[in-house]
Parts: sequence; structure tokens; C-alpha cells
Amino acid sequence: MGVVHEAAHIDMAYGSEHAGSASRLGLAALNGREAVPADPAFPEHSSASPDEQLQLLSVQEEQQMPAVTVKALESKSFDEPDEKRRPPKTEVDVVTIGDTTLARMTFEPGWRWSETVKTVVHTDSCQVNHLGFCTSGTLTVEMEDGTRATVRAGGAYAIPAGHDAWVEGDEAFVGYELMSAATYAKPD
Repeated sequence: MGVVHEAAHIDMAYGSEHAGSASRLGLAALNGREAVPADPAFPEHSSASPDEQLQLLSVQEEQQMPAVTVKALESKSFDEPDEKRRPPKTEVDVVTIGDTTLARMTFEPGWRWSETVKTVVHTDSCQVNHLGFCTSGTLTVEMEDGTRATVRAGGAYAIPAGHDAWVEGDEAFVGYELMSAATYAKPD
């Protein structure tokens, strides 16, 4: 059995609530009841049983990723947002669902952060972190160190603070954001 097949076998043996856990743990082989980690990053797993390894993995995952709990069924439309922000050539439609704020951001052709949003936030570069996905248009992002990336329709993106950005071409950029929605383009 190959490494991937072994990990999948362990995942199947321990049920759907642990699906993928063995694969993420990097388990390479079974020696009797004991699974051996292929990755030295998990030395505490080497003498643990597969059950104990999965419990350790669950604790590690909980420590690394904050839990988001959905408490109620809720739906909102970006066409009827809770808040609208309208710097020049910019539409930010904000909805809050539970404890999470989301935004649809539309930037018109010719939009550039340093010429539009900068006029309301008054910083030298965008100081907001972004995590989202693009549904139309093209956006080029340039970090303060000169590093550039281009985001196109169908692409997901993560952009750290300290950047400028601009729309490429004659189509509006539309992106949906999960991280910056509460503060982006809010006047200072």
C-alpha cells in the first residue's frame, strides 16, 4: 500500500468525522495497531495509537483555526445591504450574518486605490488585509516592496496590508470578501 492509500485506509477506518485527518497527519504506515508519522513535525504521534493520534490532531487543528459556529439559519442579499460605502468609483455593499461581516466590492474601470479609497481613509497605502474571490473583472495589486499579482474572475486571493491596487481593462472588478468587510473604505 502506498502512503496516500494508507492514509485513506486509516481515514476510512476511523469514520467520516475524522475524514482526511490521517492524510493531514502524514501517516505513512501501520505497524500492528500503531500508525507511524511520515512527517517529523509530529514527533508526539510516533508512540501514540491511531486513536490517540487523531485526538492530538484534533487538538492541534482547534488551536490553529478559530472555530466559527453558526447559530441560526440566515440569508441576506448584497442587493439590499446592511451598509453601503461609496468612495469615488467604488461600491462596497456590506452584510452581517451572525457574527460575520461580508462585502461585495465593485470597482469601476479606471479605479485605483490610491486615487479613490485613499481619499476617505487617508493612509499612504491600503492597510487592510483581504481574503476573498473575484467574480468578474481584473485587479492588479502591488505591494509596497514592488511585488505584484493579478486577480481575475474565478480566482481567490489573500492580500496583506501595505498595497495599492487598480482595475485592468474596461470591465468592473467584482470581489466578495470575508476578512476586510467590517472596515474597508470606511472614512477615518
